[in-house]
Amino acid sequence: ARKGGFYRVNTPDVGSANSTEADAKTLLRLIQQVANELKAAGFEAIAVPCHVGNKEDLQRLVDTTLQTWGRIDVLFTDLGLPGGMNGAELAEEVRRRHPDVHIICTTGYPKDAVLRNWPLPARTPLITKPYSQSTLSQQFAAVLSRQGADQNRP
Repeated sequence: ARKGGFYRVNTPDVGSANSTEADAKTLLRLIQQVANELKAAGFEAIAVPCHVGNKEDLQRLVDTTLQTWGRIDVLFTDLGLPGGMNGAELAEEVRRRHPDVHIICTTGYPKDAVLRNWPLPARTPLITKPYSQSTLSQQFAAVLSRQGADQNRP
């Protein structure tokens, strides 16, 4: 892992007619890279590359993940997702169905433009690309510490 190193994740539009198997492999590699960097920072992380076209796809994905891993503490998603739901819609639907899951979003677009065009659920951090491993780790630590504080409330 590259502690403190910056990297940019440019994901190909895997859902388009012009996407190739190489695009899909690149996307899988990039998703795994983020999971590996979180693991290197001491977090338990799994990479779940997926296409969420609608709310039913999302529910199947969440159900399968919960059955396999038992719980989801944090969902980390890009706002620009191919096809179907965008990341803001995904975050909103996950928050509606599973209010205990914290969400962190990322994007390569300027933060001001994103917040004007893609309203995010309350208490959803947005990390702009490129970002460092330490920035990602700090955001995860912040939302997980907030989770602990939320659980200790009467």
